[in-house]
Amino acid sequence: MKKKLFIAAFVLALCLPFPLYALCYSSLDTKNYENRTLTSWQDVTDAPFEQKPGVFEDFLNDHAAFRNQFMTLNASINYHVFGTVQSSDVLLGKNEWLFYKNVSDSKSLDDYQGLNLYTDEQLAQIAENLTALESALAEKGIEFAVLIAPNKEGVYSENMPSDIPAAQGATKAEALVQYLKANTDVTVVYPKQVLIEGKALAPAYYKQDTHWNSYGAFLATQELALALDWDTSLFEGCEPVISDEEPMRDLANISATYHVLQPDVSYQMEGFAQGLSVETWESDLVQTEFTSTSESGGPSLLMLRDSFGGAMLEYLAAVTGESRIVHLNAFTQQEFSDWQPDVFVFEIAERSTDRFLDYLPRLIEWAQG
Repeated sequence: MKKKLFIAAFVLALCLPFPLYALCYSSLDTKNYENRTLTSWQDVTDAPFEQKPGVFEDFLNDHAAFRNQFMTLNASINYHVFGTVQSSDVLLGKNEWLFYKNVSDSKSLDDYQGLNLYTDEQLAQIAENLTALESALAEKGIEFAVLIAPNKEGVYSENMPSDIPAAQGATKAEALVQYLKANTDVTVVYPKQVLIEGKALAPAYYKQDTHWNSYGAFLATQELALALDWDTSLFEGCEPVISDEEPMRDLANISATYHVLQPDVSYQMEGFAQGLSVETWESDLVQTEFTSTSESGGPSLLMLRDSFGGAMLEYLAAVTGESRIVHLNAFTQQEFSDWQPDVFVFEIAERSTDRFLDYLPRLIEWAQG
């Protein structure tokens, strides 16, 4: 009898969540917080026969009843009871700051600890390719600059866990910047020190996201403008104030701590470009933005960017003429073959500088075309 009761209870425990979930669905938080597309039934249908079991398992995991609620409960127990975040991608720092771990081709922790320096051969290759790109652009009258967006870990090292030591010498990006400035004439902007100094006024990065916020993007754009000798008067007299915008939180989403940690805030720059009319639109191409302003009288700009560059768009639009801000994943040579800007900027995050090794030859080919 006990065995039958146990089996009945087990079956009930397996089946009951589904009708309860259907009954409560409209009042539950079912938002997809992860930076990925959840596996759909169509994915299961389209998968080759031998892959269907695995894809079907992914589908069940992604659409399990009360998935968000159980993930939040698990994250809450880990944080409040054990003082940690259970995630292969996210590191819990001090004061509820979240940081990126070594993930895929982004080795943020290795960068921070100085464990992955470039070899002399790699430094020479990057320098040679950047010089070749600069020369090809100069022949067309296009000025060139590289902007490296510093990793959050280095800017907010005081909030990194004590058991993860910082690099004793130069980090990978610092060594690269030093090498490029010593061995090339390429304009290289690495605003780490500016961001460290600027954070005394307001946070320059989101606590629960990998990226700089609007204030950090403001500081980086100002540093880029100074390096290129642009008019920076629009940046004068501005100060960061808390805005109503929803803060970015990719790390909180990945670690399911979005309802566990204290909410972060966003900032906007009060006093920036007051009275300046800026027109912004998007093209049909994925992740491609076009911005334009007819009042600044600044140079025309083409910027190849990653996710950090998106927050700079407002400031770049105000200090340049016609501008095209293009994501790395959306860039095609043909699209820009008939347009010649005054300035070309290649922006890339510190954790992604390895892309210099494989991406620069493509840009050289485009610039020489």
